[in-house]
Amino acid sequence: MNDTTTRQDSAGVIRDLAFRAAGPHLIEPGCIYTLTGPDGRLHQVDLTADQYLEFPQRKRGTTTVRDVASFAQYHKKHADAHSEVYADLDLATVTAVLDAHRPAEAEGDDDFARWQQHRLIMELQLTQPWQDWTGNDRRWMTQLDFAEFLEEHARDIDPGGKVTSADLLESAQHFQAKLKVAFTSGKRLRDGQTQFEHIEQIESAGRSAPDRGTIEMPSEFDLAIMPFEDCAPRPVAVRLRFRIRDDKSLVLGYFMNDPVRIAREAVSEVVGKLEAECGVTVMHGRPA
Repeated sequence: MNDTTTRQDSAGVIRDLAFRAAGPHLIEPGCIYTLTGPDGRLHQVDLTADQYLEFPQRKRGTTTVRDVASFAQYHKKHADAHSEVYADLDLATVTAVLDAHRPAEAEGDDDFARWQQHRLIMELQLTQPWQDWTGNDRRWMTQLDFAEFLEEHARDIDPGGKVTSADLLESAQHFQAKLKVAFTSGKRLRDGQTQFEHIEQIESAGRSAPDRGTIEMPSEFDLAIMPFEDCAPRPVAVRLRFRIRDDKSLVLGYFMNDPVRIAREAVSEVVGKLEAECGVTVMHGRPA
């Protein structure tokens, strides 16, 4: 063993003995420490994270609610004079940035930036009736499917509209009773009804004879449904549509009058309620 190797080994032994001889030191949370390990390298210990502290350094996180009352309760508890609220009418969401940036109070003041990590979001929920009606909008259905759909959703008919739910149910029953007839034509009458002409073969005394008849149904009717859970019912005009196929079968459908606009108006209504409840001015858009 040469002198160089002997000196290196001796230095290592001295270093290890010195490290072991060093007594324990109290390391307090909230600070950053550097120390030299037994390998001679410099190590850093960061105890500034929230999990090392008795309390977090600031509020952070995202809370999601479904209605104005819940939004207002949380907002009043955590918001301050500089919190911001944004609404997205297309996504049906309202977002509050509770720790938004503060304005600069004076030239050179740099104590106005904040983390923008404490947020409150209201996600409006579509009602089941709205999903059912918009889901079948402009979709062709057989007589039976159309009749059953009307029966299941008769409660959504506007009681103050042009047509009552009883009128639609009566039409649905007629369609259910005439599943095996051949439809020849359909036309809109002056009184606002659509009339369907059909032929049914009647067997009598061994002979088959055609029996002609008609079915009438309102060409237009009105709904009164809530697009979202936290808004008032809104009137929606609906127009009847039909097609007679080559095999003389009838398919039916309906067109809702501008459901996208109606949904946006419903979100605007909820935003207005929120502004009144929270005492804030809501900006339209999305926060950074």
